[in-house]
Amino acid sequence: MATKAANVALSVKAFANNTGDMALKKAMSLRASFLANRSENGSLDKCRFIHSKATELLGNLDTYGVTQDTLDDLNKSIRYFAEAIPAPRTNIVSRKRATDQLAVLFTECEGFLKAMDVLADMLEYRDVAFYATYFSSRKVIQPSYRTLSIVGRVTDASGLPLNKVQVFLKGTLISKLTTENGGFEIKNLESDVYDLQLLKSGYDLTTVSVAVTATDRTELAIVMPEVVAAKAKTA
Repeated sequence: MATKAANVALSVKAFANNTGDMALKKAMSLRASFLANRSENGSLDKCRFIHSKATELLGNLDTYGVTQDTLDDLNKSIRYFAEAIPAPRTNIVSRKRATDQLAVLFTECEGFLKAMDVLADMLEYRDVAFYATYFSSRKVIQPSYRTLSIVGRVTDASGLPLNKVQVFLKGTLISKLTTENGGFEIKNLESDVYDLQLLKSGYDLTTVSVAVTATDRTELAIVMPEVVAAKAKTA
């Protein structure tokens, strides 16, 4: 799925470059390795986004190697992939899709504003008053960027903290061990939907889906149930 989606994205990117749509070009700068290394739900959302954009522009993409058959094949791969992964929590995925759509809209608006700036530049000496008023009103604020993290605490069913639990970020090489009080933190993440897997001897393998966004601090309280065999042996 990732390779097919990336091929379509590169074609749309080439079309955007040739038509001067810099916002679309930026949105389609997606490689197969980037798509494949995201969480399952994150990769699925990006591939759906690529398919949707390509469908809108299909009439213009034939010379770039994208046909209806190409999109049908990609859509089939997306459906198979979606059916093969566990159903995510609806509110998490909906929020992530809304965040992606907002990011695209903000990028498009930025492109329009920059185009207006270029037109206003022509009036620097022709209409001094307008030029001064425009750029005094047009405040350009440089956004600040911060890395995101997942903070969590792992306990057993009775609420006691579990230390030395292995916490894996699925689809990556990132893993952490919980501390004496059951705490862990995974840093330097992008906004996305992630799957965590928790492993400890005597307890069930636990999987948790979590949405990481720039607007919320992501804190988890995870309960790991003991395996039935371990309970019977203890009794």
